[in-house]
Amino acid sequence: MPNPIRTDGSNRFARDSIARRYPSIVDEMIRDGPDLPPAATRELTLLRDELKDGAPLRLFAPPAPDYDVWSRLFTRYAEDRWLDTEWFFGDHLFFRRILQAVRWWEIGVDPFAGAKEAENRSPRLADLMAEVAGAARRVPAERLTALLELSLWGNRADLSNPEGARMGIGDPGERDSRLVIDERGEALRRLPADGGEVSIVTDNCGIELAVDLSLADALIALRHAPVYLHLKMHPTYVSDATAFDVRAMIALFRSGVAGREAAALGGRLAASLREGSLRLAPDLYWNLPCWLSEAPPRIARLLERSLLVILKGDANYRRLVRDTDWAPGTPLADAVSLWAPTSPSSRLPPILALRALKSDPLPGIEPDLAKRLDRADPAWRTNARFGIAQLCRSGG
Repeated sequence: MPNPIRTDGSNRFARDSIARRYPSIVDEMIRDGPDLPPAATRELTLLRDELKDGAPLRLFAPPAPDYDVWSRLFTRYAEDRWLDTEWFFGDHLFFRRILQAVRWWEIGVDPFAGAKEAENRSPRLADLMAEVAGAARRVPAERLTALLELSLWGNRADLSNPEGARMGIGDPGERDSRLVIDERGEALRRLPADGGEVSIVTDNCGIELAVDLSLADALIALRHAPVYLHLKMHPTYVSDATAFDVRAMIALFRSGVAGREAAALGGRLAASLREGSLRLAPDLYWNLPCWLSEAPPRIARLLERSLLVILKGDANYRRLVRDTDWAPGTPLADAVSLWAPTSPSSRLPPILALRALKSDPLPGIEPDLAKRLDRADPAWRTNARFGIAQLCRSGG
């Protein structure tokens, strides 16, 4: 098995993220974020300087309810530096350090709340919900396909990737031409018309979460079965969704600011949440730098019960394929490590990965197509202009 991507310069995007993008995120947070105590600003400044200097990795200190698990994970990387470590680990450690700097577990200040609020209040949300409403009026056979498309391109709206966020979801013609793998049809054929749970492993809040909730609403209405939303336990990255963000988005829908149809959607979602057909499953596992094969039994059992797992975004995809830049032509089944050995049946459920491409890993793409894209746009794997709807089939 090839090694996971590192920040040592062997992968340009990973190196640039640690050396440039993430220090910029800290600068923006200090400048535009919530009013932070002086100690928090000092800790953030220190973190920024450590990144720029490629200093040794440093674990946060207690109090922290997840300190023990992080301490165990850190032992493998204790000799690493920011500019010479596995990107998946360094990526998660960076955002966990931010959370500790602002003392989120103690005072509950979401350092990304301002960016999230601006995204939720932007005119783009009302425009998007009008398109969602149009998709919802289609015949059932087309409704889920259309909402899966919007859910995929909603993944562009990642506040840690400003270029993708600026592009928005694009128009239908542009979306079709940029979809390099499309296995939505096969994924939906695996779903019976009625009954059986579906899981959505969420990524970003804001526009993306709005579409994901619309998709969940349609799945509940059409299939008369529960939908589970797997969520971060605490804020991670700039815009990753938590249970609080879901409840806030439902309340925003119900307020009517995104239009009458969104208000009706909010009412249905609130009822589904109250009645138990929409289930929220926040867990610290989704905040940790662990592969999907390392999912604890409580997560594995929930996912295994699902007839389909819809896996959103780049971080979750990297979790699935061990954040490795697999050679084009490598079957996705070969890249996906064995399902969690602690699970009761070790059965890999069908997983439909929806992502706008913002990092390099992409097994399963045809080599000739990868070569054509390399020639046409050398940054196609990372600039969020292209997307995939890729199915990892049960049992490989």
